[in-house]
Amino acid sequence: MASTDFRRADLGETDLRGSNTKWANFTGANLASADLRNADLFHATFDDASLAGADARSANLFGANLINAKAAGADFSGAYLKDVLMEGIDLSGGSIRDCHALFNGANLEAADFTDADLWDSNFANVRNLDDSVRAALAEPCVVRRR
Repeated sequence: MASTDFRRADLGETDLRGSNTKWANFTGANLASADLRNADLFHATFDDASLAGADARSANLFGANLINAKAAGADFSGAYLKDVLMEGIDLSGGSIRDCHALFNGANLEAADFTDADLWDSNFANVRNLDDSVRAALAEPCVVRRR
């Protein structure tokens, strides 16, 4: 499934566990409640996609684009999030716990991290830092700054 065009596809609740979907294009797709655990999503594009409630634990999202993705309640715990673009993402109620996510210098304009689990994420030098991230960073039980 590498390089497959899934634009605007309805993949809600689809089981893509462990799949090789490198370079796949999920722009505008519905992946609500999809199972993406351990999937190889290297440089996949999820711009304007719905990932609400998706389970992407331990997925490889190196270089993925999640611009304006609707990922409320999605679980990216333990996923590899290096060089991921998340401008405008809605990750409210979701998790990037144990991803060692580095947002150094990122533009997070219009991103929503309300009630998200941001444990072990680094938001140093972020531009357009939303109040939802500031609130999470102020809660020592939820987020640890490096």
